[in-house]
Amino acid sequence: MRIGTLIISGLFLLICSTEPSLAQNHSNLEWRVIETEHFRIYYHQGLERVATEAMAIAEHIYGPVTALYDFEPDGKIHIELRDDEDTSNGGAYYYANKVMIYATNMDWALRGTHAWLWNVITHEFTHIISLQVARKAPRRFPALYFQGFGYQHEYRKDVLRGYPDVLVSYPVPGTMVPMWFAEGTAQHQATGARYDCWDSHRDMILRMATLKGKLLSWNDMGVFSKTSLGSEMVYDHGFSLVNYIADEYGEDTLRQLMKACSRRSAFDFSSAVQHVLGMSGEELHRKWQESLETQYGKVADEIGEHLIEGDSLRTEGYANDYPIWSPDGERLAYLSNKGQDYWLTSLFVFSPVADKAEAEEVAVGAATSSVSWTPDGESLLFSRRSPADRYG
Repeated sequence: MRIGTLIISGLFLLICSTEPSLAQNHSNLEWRVIETEHFRIYYHQGLERVATEAMAIAEHIYGPVTALYDFEPDGKIHIELRDDEDTSNGGAYYYANKVMIYATNMDWALRGTHAWLWNVITHEFTHIISLQVARKAPRRFPALYFQGFGYQHEYRKDVLRGYPDVLVSYPVPGTMVPMWFAEGTAQHQATGARYDCWDSHRDMILRMATLKGKLLSWNDMGVFSKTSLGSEMVYDHGFSLVNYIADEYGEDTLRQLMKACSRRSAFDFSSAVQHVLGMSGEELHRKWQESLETQYGKVADEIGEHLIEGDSLRTEGYANDYPIWSPDGERLAYLSNKGQDYWLTSLFVFSPVADKAEAEEVAVGAATSSVSWTPDGESLLFSRRSPADRYG
């Protein structure tokens, strides 16, 4: 007994004396903070200039965005800036009053080029404000979850409770804003703080979806469960529909719709649309679709009078980039996400002169840049992703 007690006591002391590991929190990063009137900016070494710029941007946009939604947060917003991974993105955690932003510019092929920090800080801060207007309860109560159980009858006296045979669950979210409206308002931003814009890339996606009868339905616009192109269409369609609402009914309608979502009786966004605009969500979607068909139909008719069409060489994948002919003009090298999603591109070589049915995949899932042939046409030059090592 004594030996067992000593062993347990020794293990306890060993555990208590061990310093906590910092590896999970990137112990190589030295975090610092800048505090302003409305924000706390967290950043690590190497991002001093970015943090200074972010501080000025955040304070500049605070007034226009909060004025549009007639709402100010109950504390300072924490903005976390980081550049410790080879990625680019931003996120808004509106129940925590927190924004996370990667410093690297997202030069997304399906959107135009914009001033990254101005755009992403305004985008994420708009999420923080607009979605808090839409919440049904204080921040500390993000949702309710009702659950009930039913049990089998006890057939023996030594069984105190039968096995569960009925389970009923019903979640009640504290915020019920569909993805298209959340992302649409964040791209629309606010008068006086507008650093995103409707560009030719977005217009291409929406125009072709309209002309080919492939616009997302009212329900499909509410979720991201699609390919990356389909998910981008949620952003794209949402931006367009929010712009339509602001143009047709006034920008203040965006605040009214968010506020209508906070009503206890509102269980879907269509009821908020009905409350504010006097029509169902499906009717709003139909009116917007009709306006697009009219707009793009006129453009298609004008172009159709002088249309010159070529032949498609390759149609697999929706990202086919950087085509370049070999010096002898017989082979075409290009990147494609054929058989993949997102921009996971491989390098292909196709020989239309030889009338080959398939393109040869010469660099699988690794090519990331434009391609160049050597003068003799025997080699290709390009950059590629390398496999991760112990440093990532």
